[in-house]
Amino acid sequence: MKTFVKDYDMNTSIMEEYRKLGANKALNMFYDLADMEAKICDMKLAAEKSYLYFQIKEVIEEFYDIGTVKEIYEIFGGYVNRSFGIYTEKDGQRQTWFFRKYMRNKDLNELILEHKLLTYARAQGFDRGALPIPGKDGNTYYDRDQKMENGEYEKYYFAVYEFIEGDPAYDWINNKMAPASYNSIAKLLAELHNAVRDFDPEKYERAESRIDGLMREWPTTFQNWSDAYAKAGVDNEYTQYFAAELPYIKSVCKDVFIPEEDLKKMPVCPLQCDFHPGNVKYDKDLLVTGIYDFDWAKMDIRLFEFGLGMVYFFSSWDAASNGVMDMDGIVEFINTYNAELKKLGGLAPIGELEKKYLYELLIMGNMYLVKWCSEAFYLDMTLPSYEYRYYMQHQVSGLKWLQNNEEAVRALIEKIK
Repeated sequence: MKTFVKDYDMNTSIMEEYRKLGANKALNMFYDLADMEAKICDMKLAAEKSYLYFQIKEVIEEFYDIGTVKEIYEIFGGYVNRSFGIYTEKDGQRQTWFFRKYMRNKDLNELILEHKLLTYARAQGFDRGALPIPGKDGNTYYDRDQKMENGEYEKYYFAVYEFIEGDPAYDWINNKMAPASYNSIAKLLAELHNAVRDFDPEKYERAESRIDGLMREWPTTFQNWSDAYAKAGVDNEYTQYFAAELPYIKSVCKDVFIPEEDLKKMPVCPLQCDFHPGNVKYDKDLLVTGIYDFDWAKMDIRLFEFGLGMVYFFSSWDAASNGVMDMDGIVEFINTYNAELKKLGGLAPIGELEKKYLYELLIMGNMYLVKWCSEAFYLDMTLPSYEYRYYMQHQVSGLKWLQNNEEAVRALIEKIK
């Protein structure tokens, strides 16, 4: 069909003409939109804070007999739960408390284990752990249904704890500590392990295997997570690095183990299982005032507390020495721990069998943090890719340093007494 094109005069007086904005007008519109975005973010944050304020206030004043909520301050630094410092007033006196809103989908068995452990430790005389406070009905935790983004409701758990005096002085990256701090922490750990040595977890347990079982599970787990990154189409600095190092990581899991006959002879006790410089508080002299964050507590071989903890406390984050372990510091820490246990006369100090496998447990401690990093990214692939590559590189560097220096590490371990 032939089309005839003609030039007509349209009645444009009743029409709207579209024009190019022009560079300056487009730029001004960009600034206006950026300002609107910032205001919307501020409004969203203010709404969330207001909701949390009333949620915390309602939980405390409905379930606890600790007075009226006066002030609420969020405490930062954690990656899992949300924590708050609370001032209440009762009978004209101000009281200070620690309030925890547990992570989404928190396992209730783990929460109860944590509370039972801390309560038992206090009953045995360990007064440097934050005790969960019973509510009006005697329970130490409560729940609320919270509306989610999709309109459905999910259950969140809450608890009030004693507030530990002191301030944070270090964290799991800024871990170069004063000698007095290391000695103080080693003694605290001995006091804790000694107090809970006979703890019975009853039916409650952490929803993960003991460390020897985890080492067998992880090669498959890590591969599944790496596959999940790829399936989701996530290709960035973190996923590329993890995929490149995955064969090495899996090989370490398979090569490092403790024979079953020796594993059975090792002391088992409750572990804090997140033992690092940021989970304790310090006084003005940098001595420890108390320890908190027991929500990863579990029953496992006592040596795993050191395999993980010594990686946290003594693995360098400096660029020139990333992953290098201060073995002299570890030996001194464990010797201080042993000396304190000998004074207490309850739990046996770390002996020859545990010394024999400390190298393996340092590998396992590093691997536990490989697991933390890779799982965190699996659960939320929008996390900053450079930041999580930084974490993963540190742990892999630690694994390689230990393997490259195995003979020297084992020789230094022999200095433990």
